[in-house]
Amino acid sequence: MTFDRDKPPRRRGERFALTDEGAAAARAYLEGVVAARAIGGRRSFEAACEAWAAKYVLDAAHGAILSELLSTPMTARELASQVEGYGATHDEVRKGLDVLRDAKLISPA
Repeated sequence: MTFDRDKPPRRRGERFALTDEGAAAARAYLEGVVAARAIGGRRSFEAACEAWAAKYVLDAAHGAILSELLSTPMTARELASQVEGYGATHDEVRKGLDVLRDAKLISPA
């Protein structure tokens, strides 16, 4: 196992919160999802998620993680249980948290 010396390891049970930039990205994701629902259909939803992801240079699934953190800081396990309905696994959420932390959209709470 290798460690990135520039990035502190995540602690077990560590909570994550949105940065100001992360909150703006989460709101933009939700606005796109709501607009897609008004149009209707899976294609419009997927198109909105992909457009958001392209703007922020992230995966579309990261929007769901960010949007869950709008209400309160959460641990990786709590987030995984919140987004499991979207088909995300605990491992995918942990990796997503690393990406979002590197992008400075989240930080330890």
